[in-house]
Amino acid sequence: MMLPMTDAEILREFNAAKVRSKQVYILAELNNTDVETIKRILIEQGVDHRALPRTKRKTKEGANIMNKKIESNVLPDAEMPVIPDAEPKPVEPAPVPVSLTDALAVVCDDLAERIASAEAKRTEIEAQIAKLTAERERATAELSKLNAAIDVLKELSAGRCV
Repeated sequence: MMLPMTDAEILREFNAAKVRSKQVYILAELNNTDVETIKRILIEQGVDHRALPRTKRKTKEGANIMNKKIESNVLPDAEMPVIPDAEPKPVEPAPVPVSLTDALAVVCDDLAERIASAEAKRTEIEAQIAKLTAERERATAELSKLNAAIDVLKELSAGRCV
């Protein structure tokens, strides 16, 4: 099966994560695959299996023991208490979880807006720099003219004073 991310990208994202055990689940969702596939890829890429989250599995015997315990706690129909009818409470729908893809789309949109704003500011600053550079060139030209006039005046005053 071809995943959207390469094995090297999966390893890089795993290593960059603050909480690596959760990153395995995030990578599985991003790549539309199961956690075991991501764990297999990471192990192939040299990650120690102890750094990966453990998969919790129930054995068939364990499941049967649980079922037996539940069955032993169930009362026969004749012993079931009668519960008076009560008005049902309105059930509020559970909040819809935001998928990782939707969250990433929001972050990407926010970054695109920030980039556009930064580029606009950069263009404005470049225009200000161009304006200041032109003003400096004009001021330098005027200063050169004034220095030339001062030199002429010095020569004239030196000729009169001698």
